[in-house]
Amino acid sequence: MEEKGWFGLTWRALLIGSACVIFLSIAAPFADLVLVGTWIAGAHLPIGALFVFLVMVVGINPLLKVMKVGLSKSELLLVYCMMLVGAGIPVTGFTEYLIPTIASHQYYGTPANKWITTFSANIPSWLTLSDKEAIRQLYEGLPNGASLNFIQLMKAIPWGVWVKPLFYWTLFALGMYLTMFCVGVILRKQWVENEKLVFPLVQLPLEMVSTEEGKLPGFIPAFFKNKIMWLGFIIPAAIHTINGLHYYFPFIPQINLFFDMTKYFSAKPWNAINPLWIIIHFSVIGFVYLLPVELSFSLFFFYWIFHLQAVIGNMMGFPLPYTQGYTAPIRAFAAYQMTGALLVFTIFGFWSMRGLLKDMWRRAFQGAKDVDDSNEPVSYRTAFLGALIGLLGCSIWAAFAGMNFLFFLVAIILFFLTFIGMTRLVSEGGMLFISIPTRPSSFFYAFAGSAVFGPVNLTMLSLVEYVLMFDIRSSLMPSIMDTFKISDGAKLKRRHLTIGIVVAVLLSLVVSYWAVLTFLYKAGGVNCQQWFTVGLPKYYLSRVDELIYRPQKASGNYIMSMGVGAAVMGFLFFMRRSFLWWPFHPIGYAMGCTWPMLQLWFSIMIGWAVKSIIMKLGGLKIYKKLLPAFLGLVLGEFTTAAVWVIVDMCTGIKGHRIFLF
Repeated sequence: MEEKGWFGLTWRALLIGSACVIFLSIAAPFADLVLVGTWIAGAHLPIGALFVFLVMVVGINPLLKVMKVGLSKSELLLVYCMMLVGAGIPVTGFTEYLIPTIASHQYYGTPANKWITTFSANIPSWLTLSDKEAIRQLYEGLPNGASLNFIQLMKAIPWGVWVKPLFYWTLFALGMYLTMFCVGVILRKQWVENEKLVFPLVQLPLEMVSTEEGKLPGFIPAFFKNKIMWLGFIIPAAIHTINGLHYYFPFIPQINLFFDMTKYFSAKPWNAINPLWIIIHFSVIGFVYLLPVELSFSLFFFYWIFHLQAVIGNMMGFPLPYTQGYTAPIRAFAAYQMTGALLVFTIFGFWSMRGLLKDMWRRAFQGAKDVDDSNEPVSYRTAFLGALIGLLGCSIWAAFAGMNFLFFLVAIILFFLTFIGMTRLVSEGGMLFISIPTRPSSFFYAFAGSAVFGPVNLTMLSLVEYVLMFDIRSSLMPSIMDTFKISDGAKLKRRHLTIGIVVAVLLSLVVSYWAVLTFLYKAGGVNCQQWFTVGLPKYYLSRVDELIYRPQKASGNYIMSMGVGAAVMGFLFFMRRSFLWWPFHPIGYAMGCTWPMLQLWFSIMIGWAVKSIIMKLGGLKIYKKLLPAFLGLVLGEFTTAAVWVIVDMCTGIKGHRIFLF
């Protein structure tokens, strides 16, 4: 039978979850920095976390059941939740961006570019490094670092110089994470219970531990006994196995899953469609099968609407610059449209839950007994105060770093207004990863230009943005929302889940500091994945240099684009609420042509087409019967990617990547 009631935290689940978080906090940076391979934690469904969970469910737990000490469903899912929360912090979520960037101006600075002088004057010494030898060794490696054994390496690394900057950056990160968690608590009931969002990314782990109705749990969960699931599993597994063998043995033919179509649109005005990629992601096809067809249709429909705007603008001779301060090739007009849309999207979301917010407030500060928050992750009072403390704490931190307090407070509020909207795209739209089209600085510079804010504000805001707001593909809040949804399926007491989340975050921070510093000092940052050690740091330095010495001017066009985006989003909300036949979902416009959509649009379109055909020809019965096959596509692709990471680690092969995002 299914487990009944709400289950509490067990010590063994907490210990196993902690061990798994520690493992991923080492394995993920190793895969990124040393192997330069598949990013096993660079998404909101981390490959590494899902693979470890798979090994536990079908490998370790059956053996434990034989010994009569098997983990329950709630224990397994608590372990998964801890991995889900902890996996992204060591990589693009924080540490891999932080450590190389705060040392970059000292290493890449020269008398010609004057970066050392500029950045040393605008960044307080307690947030960066000044020990030139420690910085040089970070980028170039310790003397004979590759030949040092573990004990020698630990003794050689200059840990002491990192204590102060990492301590103060940890304070800022914890303030951000506290805000994300508390805002998630405030949104949980509306998204999970009232609106019943799909949360596509949690469906696979839940299915992996589900039992057949009316039957006792077996040694192997029912999901893995489903032949239809294995049919879906084998398709990506076979293709990625062949392509992996091709990487090792080039005489084996490759099955191409990436096609650059940009070259076919080289003539004006079609050259405005740049880039145009066709990439087949089997996991994305699998997740799209879970989405309502109007949502998946809207995702790729509005992707092309933005391209159409670019083509028309090019035809009429309008300038179409790409967004300043970003590495992703997104047109500025599109980025600001999506930003305006995201702001309206988030504000409308809060407006639609105004009744619930009023009840939460009454419970939090008036002690209303008709509102129950006993099984929330924390009390509503704690959630409201925690969000406020997080925002103010980060702003005070910024003020001590030399920034204007109100300037940064407004910046961080703007970030969360757009970030909450993007989080909704994960919870409702099943996006494997997300990317904010603009950052807080984009608002300020569009309205007032960059010169009026001064060098310290420009430098510090850019530094914070590039460390924690630039790449949100594994940021914490979407994972937190997924754990809240999983807690329902696990029947896990949410206050106990909070303990697991806190432990995972703290462990991930501490262990990832150790892991990233160890890998960089052993091999030398310039010999590792250069996006983290060369690409982003230099991009940040160049961008700040440009803002200070060649200021960005205010732009009425950017402001107008934000207004257009806000108006279109308002119209889409009105039509969706007023007419049942309206086929366009607002999420599609908000996602637009961001970096994820540049890579995922084709797979989303395939998933939409397949589901539409199945629903039309077979109806709901066939849809449900084939669902395991599409979850199998996800599991097959992620499992094969993880296996190849293990093979690459054993063979020492570098540069082998399954996923391009």
